[in-house]
Amino acid sequence: MKIRSYKGTSQEKLYEAIRNELGPDAVIVSTRHSSEMKGFMPRRMIEVVAVAEDAASDEQLVARATGGTDLKALSKRQEERWQAMEDRLEGLCQEVRQTVRNPGAVLDSADGLPEFAKHWDPRFVRAVRAQIPELFDAHPAPADFARLREFVRVCERFPTRRERSPHIVVLVGPTGSGKTTTLAKLAAAWRIEQGLNVGIVTTDTFRIAAVDQIREYAALLGIEMKIAFSATEARRAVESFANKDIVLVDTPGRNHHDRMGMEGLRGMLDSMGAVTALMTVPATLDRRHVPALLESFKKLHPNYLVITKVDEAQDLAILSTIHSEAPWPIAFLTDGQQVPQDLHAARARDLITGLIGNTPYRSGKETLAGAENQPTTGPDEPPPRPRQPPSRPTRHSSLELAA
Repeated sequence: MKIRSYKGTSQEKLYEAIRNELGPDAVIVSTRHSSEMKGFMPRRMIEVVAVAEDAASDEQLVARATGGTDLKALSKRQEERWQAMEDRLEGLCQEVRQTVRNPGAVLDSADGLPEFAKHWDPRFVRAVRAQIPELFDAHPAPADFARLREFVRVCERFPTRRERSPHIVVLVGPTGSGKTTTLAKLAAAWRIEQGLNVGIVTTDTFRIAAVDQIREYAALLGIEMKIAFSATEARRAVESFANKDIVLVDTPGRNHHDRMGMEGLRGMLDSMGAVTALMTVPATLDRRHVPALLESFKKLHPNYLVITKVDEAQDLAILSTIHSEAPWPIAFLTDGQQVPQDLHAARARDLITGLIGNTPYRSGKETLAGAENQPTTGPDEPPPRPRQPPSRPTRHSSLELAA
């Protein structure tokens, strides 16, 4: 492990020095601001401590400590054991939560269920069976499947513009869920296809590579970007974008077991005032881990969900657990790395198709388009829950997938 301390007056030059010496995978572990006198004038100084892996030295240390044991093999075995323990623990926690919520209920067996429902959450199965029993017949009709839209919370038209004040959209979610890429897709769609004046603020300063990635996207799109190292700097950055239509804020990924990290993230969101929080949830996530994840992120008050990595999942059975655990509608789906082509406004029909085990429909000719003064919710979906109600009337536009 390499640990280095850097001091200077320019964040850009400090990041460049870290990148040159430690590489793009370096991680910022602390940032401290101070002032020094230069002649008769004080100047603002920034001190950054960064770390990076040093595989060669780490392997030598472990080899000496373990008598020459293969580091990679040992690490792989430990990782497999830890993952197995975490999976077992998560399964037990889910069973306990379900038992507490419904003491008389026994987890339904998948035996006897149609193939498309065998991976659904047992609570979802019970709810659907109570209202659409025909769906579990030997030959359900297409109309029976269509009725599943009653069990899918979706926002098909996401509101983007706010009159006389920028709309602050913050992306939150677990590590590796695709927040930064999703932010770039949203920025491109809103900047290029709707012609909105977009600003970007990144608070994910722990990874040099993350800052470089979002900076590159911003440069390609001609979007102004600011870096914030603290809640105070995030608030100031957002305030400096008062002339923008929409401000996108990237946040560091958080392990949902990291309570202190989650509290710090909540403080940062609160410092920015009225925001709309989009939570990214990867479709590849094990359904057993969803309840604990959503329960932890509830303290951030998400308004909408973005289901990412749809192209990497066999189905969208994860939606059955999301329905049982969270009240937030799904606003977008992502299914690849292309910006912004692989971003799609959520459609109830696509989510239903994913629930029954097929890839959501894509024509390959669909485009993102905006429409002013469209209603922001469908007839069956709950209204969004803003963190703080805006003090002035708002006028909405929407990002939608053209039919």
